[in-house]
Amino acid sequence: MRIAGDMRLNLRLVGLLHGILFIYLTGELLWRIRGDFRLGKEDKGLPLWAFGLALMAIGGIGLLCGRLIKAAVSRQREFLADASAVQFTRNPNGLTGVFQKLQQMDSRLISPAAEAASHMFFGNALNPSFWENMFSTHPPLTERIRRVGDLNVSNLAAMPSRNQMRSPSQESLTMGFAGGSSATPEQVVNQVGSVTPEHFSHAQALLSQLPESLGLGVREQQSAMAIAFALALDSENIEIQKRQIAWLREVQPPELVDKTLELSSEISQLDPKIRLPLVDLAVPILRQNSAKECQRLCKCVHGLVVATGSLSLWSFVLQLILWHRLQPSINSTSTTTVEFTSIEQIWPDCLLVLSVIARVGHSQPDACTEDIAYAFRSGVFRLPKAGEQEKPDTPPTCNFTELKKSIERLRLASPKLKQAIVDACAHTVLLDNKVTQSEADLLRAIAMTLDCPIPPFLNPQRSVSKQKQSS
Repeated sequence: MRIAGDMRLNLRLVGLLHGILFIYLTGELLWRIRGDFRLGKEDKGLPLWAFGLALMAIGGIGLLCGRLIKAAVSRQREFLADASAVQFTRNPNGLTGVFQKLQQMDSRLISPAAEAASHMFFGNALNPSFWENMFSTHPPLTERIRRVGDLNVSNLAAMPSRNQMRSPSQESLTMGFAGGSSATPEQVVNQVGSVTPEHFSHAQALLSQLPESLGLGVREQQSAMAIAFALALDSENIEIQKRQIAWLREVQPPELVDKTLELSSEISQLDPKIRLPLVDLAVPILRQNSAKECQRLCKCVHGLVVATGSLSLWSFVLQLILWHRLQPSINSTSTTTVEFTSIEQIWPDCLLVLSVIARVGHSQPDACTEDIAYAFRSGVFRLPKAGEQEKPDTPPTCNFTELKKSIERLRLASPKLKQAIVDACAHTVLLDNKVTQSEADLLRAIAMTLDCPIPPFLNPQRSVSKQKQSS
């Protein structure tokens, strides 16, 4: 079974179809009542059986159309779920492996009510029939396998392993943007929630860059926790790191602290671009912990950051992403509801977020206040009804606590407003075509927190050249 919005849609479909079915059942009941009962006068009016037959016809046609709509909606939802699973796991092979196992199993349900709830199951619960393609609530597994990674069942075994893949250049491994990005803000918005086969290859090549200990560590509970702690350690100031480790030994087992130190030395040698992907890789295994353990993990990461005496941008990004990604495990009953549908309700929060992005992008010593203000204004005027809102003369200032509160409020905005906010953030970042790693991390963290995850941006020229070579 599914939860949240998926379950809401499922239950509405069940209620709608049963309402139409009720018309048919009422007509069937009246048709079965034989005799000369009439409506109105004794010698005039419509016999009950004829009225029942009319209801059966209306209900039957409605039920047929309703089942067709239910099947079509359910099939498209399954395709969307597959794409989302690959997007967040970065592992199309794992999903195709699941589909192969499903092909070897019988998911049919022997029950008179199987059809009414058939769209709520992971597999097709109905017996195959002549009308299977039209009324099936689940697309064929071969089609789902083909769409996930553009593969078919026959060539799955021939896929190259991670170690056999050719590693692309370091430039193409930029998670988000390169230093001189040629990406446009429109590309950022258009790629929200979308994944291509090139992104799959990019993710697999990125995994091949990780040391073996980290590649295996993201699959094991204790090592994944150690990775999260290691990412929060200060790698530049040894004295601060010693203070962090001393605090960690007070709250965590010695073997976990030792594992953290071991992995910290390897993480400090990685390219900063790989830190966010490493967090993404560790999240799935961390989510398998209990709600109490996930909450304790987030508190420990926060404690390590507090032990530094100051909050860096990377520490803020790390805590923001971990808390957001682990929130479903911490509080499984919580759902994000839309509270803001107009830009006026969240205008101060938008200004504050855009101001922080503009300042982060121009934090170099040679940056001037005019550059910050110009980047800030370029993002503000991308927001809906920007000309009707009050705009400050200078970008507002804030601390990380205020920034987190604003981002949390923006999470409650409607999807259309979230799209506009991501668009404004992208324009602020890409205005000068010089995207720092801090800007890239912050933009991806904000987009992820707004449930608008941005896949890695690949080098457009490299993608074009690959297409020419293949042709």
